[in-house]
Amino acid sequence: MKQCPKCGRDVDKDMVICPYCGEPLYNPDKKAIEILNVHLVRFLILTALVIPFVGFIIGMCMKKRYPVFFKVIMKNSFNGLIIWIMIVLLVLICYLAMFLMGVAYM
Repeated sequence: MKQCPKCGRDVDKDMVICPYCGEPLYNPDKKAIEILNVHLVRFLILTALVIPFVGFIIGMCMKKRYPVFFKVIMKNSFNGLIIWIMIVLLVLICYLAMFLMGVAYM
């Protein structure tokens, strides 16, 4: 058994993450963590832009632990929401124009 450096609870010696507080229990390579974080942030920004509501949920989950990521994710979620609203309005305007010209039927 070994102890978690953050919460002090006993954990199994084979554990790599504390099941109680989520603290890594090994000394990982910093370069690998930086690469993982860059890819994670890129994925989350893309998700926030493409699916704004998922971005809002992810952002709220990360608010306490990663405040910098929270700001970036929320900004991109808001931008994604504006883009989605503009697309919906454009589609509605096009459909209305087609309906008035007699091309589309309701």
